[in-house]
Amino acid sequence: MNAELLFLRDFSVTWLVKIGVSVLCGALVGIERQLKRKAAGMRTNVMISLGATLYVLAAELIAQKVGMSAIDPTRVAGQVVVGMGFIGAGSIIQSRGRIHGLTTAATLWVVAAIGVLVGLGFPLLAIGVTLLVIFLLVGVGHFEHLMLGKCRLVSTRLSFHDTPEIWEQLQHLFTTYEHKLLAERVQRKTMPSGETICFMEMDYCHVHPDHAEFLLEVLKIPDVRQTQHRVD
Repeated sequence: MNAELLFLRDFSVTWLVKIGVSVLCGALVGIERQLKRKAAGMRTNVMISLGATLYVLAAELIAQKVGMSAIDPTRVAGQVVVGMGFIGAGSIIQSRGRIHGLTTAATLWVVAAIGVLVGLGFPLLAIGVTLLVIFLLVGVGHFEHLMLGKCRLVSTRLSFHDTPEIWEQLQHLFTTYEHKLLAERVQRKTMPSGETICFMEMDYCHVHPDHAEFLLEVLKIPDVRQTQHRVD
């Protein structure tokens, strides 16, 4: 207890600056991710950046406690990388032969590296890298749209059972991706078993990956099937 009180008395302002910069860098990247409705938003990125910084600071404390003159930064960074491998793998999802979450995993990996930079005493470099990451996440998307050109719409037909649960999930996705759910494009057919099957016509862009993601999310809903599609 006495040792902890002495530590608080001698607590360096530099540590507060490092922690503040780490939180700021994680928040800046996280806001961009959250605006794009990604699962790893501001809180996740802040926690990863702050956690990486704290591991480096904790290593400094251990070195001071045992009387070492310095620590090996490569060992600390290496352990952070190993830990981020598990978190990154958990953010990658394989569904229906497609892989999702690679950009999220890579972003988390870079955010952890930013936290390590801050902990090692390079806050200005960390801020510069943060701005570069945001530029890449935002700018590459605009560049991709310029290269791929205008949207090309595909009309696809979906089938699913007429249940409140499925309609609730569809409504949520249409609202999230700012699409209109038109009742006139839905047909209902009663099967001999008494079940009601819905057939819905839906348009989406198959050129831009972020637009095509809408259909992929819809097809993740249990019982929703794609029966046919047509390029306009």
